[in-house]
Amino acid sequence: MTARRLTLPALALAGLVLALAAGPAFAAEVPEKVRQTINDATSVLTTFAAPGDKQIPPAVLRGAECVAALPNITKGAFIFGGEGGKGVISCRDKDGKWGTPLMISLASASVGFQIGVEQSNVVLVMFSQKTASNLVSGGLKFGGNASAAAGPYGAKAGAPMNPDASPVFVYATNEGLMASAALNGTSVKPADRDNQLLYDKGTVPADAVLIPEPGKAWPMPAAAQGFVETLDRIAGHKVPKGRK
Repeated sequence: MTARRLTLPALALAGLVLALAAGPAFAAEVPEKVRQTINDATSVLTTFAAPGDKQIPPAVLRGAECVAALPNITKGAFIFGGEGGKGVISCRDKDGKWGTPLMISLASASVGFQIGVEQSNVVLVMFSQKTASNLVSGGLKFGGNASAAAGPYGAKAGAPMNPDASPVFVYATNEGLMASAALNGTSVKPADRDNQLLYDKGTVPADAVLIPEPGKAWPMPAAAQGFVETLDRIAGHKVPKGRK
């Protein structure tokens, strides 16, 4: 039997069929600006978890329900745009494991927040998923639906005894940023456009990403894998005792 030679159109059609059958070869490329924010946020977590006088206590991280890292919060951005910076947050799922992250932005209604602060890296440690619910349903507002306190430092400090009544612990490379009064009027909200770019979706419901229903977790973006792996390493998993 003589083999038939395929024409170019036939070869192209055959390649298309194979490609469709195999599915996409790679995920959509995440823009460099979003990728850099995630990488910087991951570095911030690593820095604050390192042993030393400025270490976030391991017990605090193990007791956390949600952790946010916001790198390079700048004074100038608040003056001109009301938005001081962006970052990443992840919350534990029902099994106590860290879930798919959400891109967030920090904004201030007043210039009081920025006094004396040129630039700072910030970590927010939250002990109740009520806090996450407030964040995705309209914004976490310090002085409104959330309170803030300077978090304790050092390996021996413990987590709050009553997580539901605990404020958000704030850690920052510039200690002037940590006073709870300085955060009043400041809010943390989903960064909608960045989430669309990260998840390659036209619409990204923040609640479905950060606090999904059981069995409906969003796929983990490759660009965010390192952030969640870092949380796994420094905060570990925990057995839930009833979620609030």
